[in-house]
Amino acid sequence: MAGDSRSSSGSQISLRLREALEACSSSIETKDVIQSDEALAPVTNLLHSIMESCTNDLDEILPGIEGLEVALDEIYRFLSSPDSNQMVVEALSFELPKLVIKFAPLSVKCGEIAGKIIEHLVSVCNPREMLSVLCEALTSPADASGGSGCYSNFVFGLSTVLLRIQRRHVEQVKVVLPVILKVLNVAFSESDEEDKDSLNDLLSAAISIGSSIQEICQKLVCIFLRTIYYFCSCFDIY
Repeated sequence: MAGDSRSSSGSQISLRLREALEACSSSIETKDVIQSDEALAPVTNLLHSIMESCTNDLDEILPGIEGLEVALDEIYRFLSSPDSNQMVVEALSFELPKLVIKFAPLSVKCGEIAGKIIEHLVSVCNPREMLSVLCEALTSPADASGGSGCYSNFVFGLSTVLLRIQRRHVEQVKVVLPVILKVLNVAFSESDEEDKDSLNDLLSAAISIGSSIQEICQKLVCIFLRTIYYFCSCFDIY
């Protein structure tokens, strides 16, 4: 009976979230507004209400977390659907990272789906906007106690958007590095022996930031050398 009840609850959450996403899509497409709290409210309010069901009452924690897993999965399917309007996906990208970073530590499945959501967003949305949103999510005081396990996907996301940004690379690196150092400091200062795997994942993500910076530097050197060669050819200097 308990299993049937949870299955029914999951179906209800999926239905409610689909309706919220449809309302959000309709509002954004009609008003042609990318960033609007009012347009995103149906989705964000529902996610907050599901989050609040994860209380200290043992009878409520598991159903609440399962509800979040269902909700995150529904969101990922919406975002990755070829039928989804890119403008709607862009609008959701302003808020979803700040929400899913709170959900990611609650269960292994929440963390996995949150990672898939972030991976998709950084691959299809404006990289400059995603860099700002991810940095904001990682430095939010409300998320500082989330544990290192919820950070790595966001740090990997930052390494991806750094490579996607085409201009002002040094400026973006200067924004990202303090955020990464703060995340590492928080994660290691609050970790224990049980967090070893999560810390390893976070270190791998931090190393990926270094690899992205190295690749950016190599590109800048190539651009500089091509410029020098161009001037040399113009003035017959060899």
